[in-house]
Amino acid sequence: VITKDELNVEWYDENKTEFTITTADELFEFALLSSFYDFKGQTIKLGADIVVNEGDASEWGTAFPEKVWDKPIDSFAGTFDGQGHSIVGLYARGYNTKMALFTNTKGSSHIKNVKLTNSYLESRGYGGVAGFVSGGGGKLEKLYSDAYLNVVGAYSGFAGGICSKIDLAATIEECWFDGTIATTGRY
Repeated sequence: VITKDELNVEWYDENKTEFTITTADELFEFALLSSFYDFKGQTIKLGADIVVNEGDASEWGTAFPEKVWDKPIDSFAGTFDGQGHSIVGLYARGYNTKMALFTNTKGSSHIKNVKLTNSYLESRGYGGVAGFVSGGGGKLEKLYSDAYLNVVGAYSGFAGGICSKIDLAATIEECWFDGTIATTGRY
């Protein structure tokens, strides 16, 4: 387990309000930082398309890519502005864990202007899966996903193209899911 002092993330300063990330490594660092910060009052922007993995996401149910998104951005309360950029090749697989780009977003969160393409997210057990938000609330605006979402298990969690189970007040505007949802569960 990494501590806050061991993070050594050069692009983040908790005293500033706006940040731009441009690489897969910085996206993974953003997820790690969410263990310690909720980013309330702060804006994270994508400054470029981010390619996490290359290859065909439709094959990743059996042929796994190199990088695994095993810790989604959690308890996010700030603004995430993709500025029209894409996150490509996100691969996540978990057991009794929510799988999405974000989990447990706060009511003040605002996720906008981003595409999630050629990606595969899977949850087994009670976790649930979504392209952008699995649990929480906030504002979701101008999002697009063509991800492959897979929920496995007779009593599996919720599945949704943009969001799955929303626990708080949420606004969803101009979002589009053009992917695939496969589930063996009830939700």
